[in-house]
Order: sequence, then structure tokens, then C-alpha cells
Amino acid sequence: MKGILFLIIINIFAGSKASFADRKRNLDQKISQLESINDPSILSNLEELKKKKLEIETAYRSSDKEKLNVALIEAEKNTTLTQISLIGNLKSKSKELMDSYSIEISKLSEKEKMEKKILQVSEKTKREKSFAYTNLAKADYQNALKFERDKNYLYSISLFKKSIEYTNLAFKTNELKDEKETKSDEAKKEVKN
Repeated sequence: MKGILFLIIINIFAGSKASFADRKRNLDQKISQLESINDPSILSNLEELKKKKLEIETAYRSSDKEKLNVALIEAEKNTTLTQISLIGNLKSKSKELMDSYSIEISKLSEKEKMEKKILQVSEKTKREKSFAYTNLAKADYQNALKFERDKNYLYSISLFKKSIEYTNLAFKTNELKDEKETKSDEAKKEVKN
């Protein structure tokens, strides 16, 4: 039992070989990224992390290394858990948006075939641009999955966000709406009537 506890403690400290300043800077970067996302599912965790960040600042200024180390370990653990939770949300949102875009663009293409519509140059340019955005979204999604597997959550979150942004740009370029947006807009109109 003592041997297992000793190994766990060694692993914790081995993972924290970096100086306190480096660990604090890394933690600040992760918390700043989480704050910029503004996802309601992580707000409670974010508040706890902000409190822990203040505790770390206090311990850092007082030069209490033991208290600082304990606070850093706890904050690093909580930050990682929050990042993992956020990645799950961003991954599913990104996948849903890309799937929705595929459905909407297929419907648009089918409609154009039925009407035997010939695309104008500006429409072809829009379509090419939206396909470029879609390809970028898919590439970022795949890279985000790789970074998630490698446990590089900082880059994974950034790439999932970019994937969502590119898919939204593809919708916007083709002047399409996500199915969910369309349904919610229709529900709002019904409520007004």
C-alpha cells in the first residue's frame, strides 16, 4: 500500500518538474483559453479555477512553496478535467454542424438539379468558397481529434473551435441555415402568431 502511494506521489511530482513560474504561466494560459470560450457547461468549474488562481497568486507572492505546489497540482487537475469536458461539448457541436451542413448542401444541390438551374459565376464562386471552408473544418476536426488523443487539450480545443467557425462560414457563404436554427426560427414565428 505504501509503495503504491509512493509511486503516485512520485508521478505527481515528476509531472511537475517545471518551475513554479512556468507551471503558473501554463495554467494561466489554459484558464484564459477556457474563459474566452464562454461555454455555459463549464461556468461553475471556471469560477472554481478563478478562485484557485487567486490562491496560487497569494501563495506565489508569499513564497510558500508547499502551499503553492498543492494549489498548482489541484488547479492543474481541475483545469484538465474542465478541458476534457469542454472538448466533449465542442467535438459533438462541431460534428453536428458539419453533418447538418452536408445535409443542407445536399438539399440545395438536389433542388438545383430538379429545377435544372445553371449556376452563375458568383454562385459557383460562393460554392467553391464554401467547399474550401468545409475542407478546412474537416481538417481541423481531424487534427483536433489527434491532439485530443495525444492529450494536448489546449490545441484540441482551439482546433475544434476553428472547425465550428469554418462550418459556420460555409453556411453563411451559401446563405444556408442550420436545421436547428431554422426550426427554432419557425417556433418563434408560431409563438408570435
